[in-house]
Amino acid sequence: PAEATRDDGFTVLDLPGAGVLATDAGAWEITARPGPPLPGTTGGAALSDEVVPPAEGTGAGLILQSILFAFVGGLILNLMPCVFPVLALKAISLLESSDSTAGERRMHGLVYTAGVVCSFMLVAGVLVALRASGQELGWGYQLQSPWFVAALVYLFFLMGLSFSGVIELGAGLAGVGQGLVEKGGLKGSFFTGVLAVVVASPCTAPFMGASLGFALTQPMAIALTVFLALALGMATPFLLLSIVPGLGRLLPRPGNWMVTLKEVMAFPMYLTGIWLLWVLGRQAGINAAMLVLIGCLLIAVAVYFWKRPVRWQRGLALVASLGAVFVLTTTSPLSEPVPVFSAARDDGSAFPLTADGDALRYSPDRLASLRSDGGPVFLNVTADWCITCKANEKVALGTDTIKNAMTAQHIRYMKADWTNRDAEVSRLLARYRRSGVPLYVFFPGDGKAEVVLPQLLSKEKVLTAFKVGQGS
Repeated sequence: PAEATRDDGFTVLDLPGAGVLATDAGAWEITARPGPPLPGTTGGAALSDEVVPPAEGTGAGLILQSILFAFVGGLILNLMPCVFPVLALKAISLLESSDSTAGERRMHGLVYTAGVVCSFMLVAGVLVALRASGQELGWGYQLQSPWFVAALVYLFFLMGLSFSGVIELGAGLAGVGQGLVEKGGLKGSFFTGVLAVVVASPCTAPFMGASLGFALTQPMAIALTVFLALALGMATPFLLLSIVPGLGRLLPRPGNWMVTLKEVMAFPMYLTGIWLLWVLGRQAGINAAMLVLIGCLLIAVAVYFWKRPVRWQRGLALVASLGAVFVLTTTSPLSEPVPVFSAARDDGSAFPLTADGDALRYSPDRLASLRSDGGPVFLNVTADWCITCKANEKVALGTDTIKNAMTAQHIRYMKADWTNRDAEVSRLLARYRRSGVPLYVFFPGDGKAEVVLPQLLSKEKVLTAFKVGQGS
């Protein structure tokens, strides 16, 4: 390989490399790649931006810390907006079972927990296996499939119709209805746990990112243990309500008002379906969203004719149902999506954030180029299906306060979009030991240490990071 000799006598190899730099302060993962000539040389390799500090703790202590963080993250996941429709659904089932025996309520809590745990273990197993095969995937990877998002649109549309009283899907699907303490009711509790995990996939709660990022770098047994802790954390609130008599007695008595409550809860289901349809449009284009809307119309046609007593009309319902399935499984916009990117700019210019919120689109080389001039850069790793990301942009990053601060301090704004699969963004997340979005990193420039922001942002937190990074 080519060599370059510095004025101070050090020799620099002009080739990519990677390794671990051990110092008295700890170990650091580093990579280097050929770059601009170093001072005092005619060539050389510049240290890349891919420098990641070690996780705190080592060995068993780090494993226990990750398990604890995963459990706490699972608890907080119940409060995230993407899980709200299922929590509302389960709250109704709790109210309807308030006259059940203690043993029956305890069994529903255990079966619901089993549904959550089995779903998390399935997701974890598939995720770990795919990563072991070389694929760059992380938490929420299911939402990167337009087909999966379209299927969720159908699901929430059907659940909305059921809550509205248009159709009766029975307790086996959602865990609601009069047969809650029968066999079908237990099935309902299990599949409610499954559904809770499915709709939680767009969210990353505090403490989750670091723990899951660590888990995905560990052997299978440790990874599954961390995911198990996350599942138990998510299932714990409902499990406690079902097995602790004192907590169960705090619930109001059932009555006719519950019918109205259930019908009102249909609207969050429809709203979730609309949001998912928007995500699909961002992923695969307006044609894909239109086709799924046609599929929803066919579902409505099927429901209308299925309730008719005449046999040929029920035949029409079957045809309409098959049409909805055909739209979901065979149409090209879903199987061969054309990504619709956000307004992030592709040019390589280094500019302060403008009033209209322009951002540069992420690439490793572009980030390295921006950082090489010594100026500050703010990196937002996001996805359209990540509700946490969108909430942070609404309450913090998209506000005039933050835009003006970035402009005043000449902070360049860069977005890394993980809406669809992107190996470069996946590797970026892996460098920071994160398994999913959001991730926010502020690079102050001038050789100062980068600042990783929390997953839930406020204007104050962002401004504080700017001050800390700038050393003011």
